[in-house]
Amino acid sequence: MSEMRPDDMADGEPVRPDAPHDPQTYEVVSHHALTEDEQRARKRRILATGLALAAFVVLVFIVSMARLQTNIGAGAAG
Repeated sequence: MSEMRPDDMADGEPVRPDAPHDPQTYEVVSHHALTEDEQRARKRRILATGLALAAFVVLVFIVSMARLQTNIGAGAAG
């Protein structure tokens, strides 16, 4: 029996080299459907990441405006 490689055919379709596969057989691993709890957890993580990103953008904006006001004030006084 010859050794299978990731570029061999699987089910009539070529296997992508980056496809998740079993390292022993190179059979493509199928993904399971997420449960309701997993879907809710994913949504919470996505929401938390989005809110953290938005808060960071607001923080950068506020700091930039404060520095701009300081620089404008220093320029007018000098």
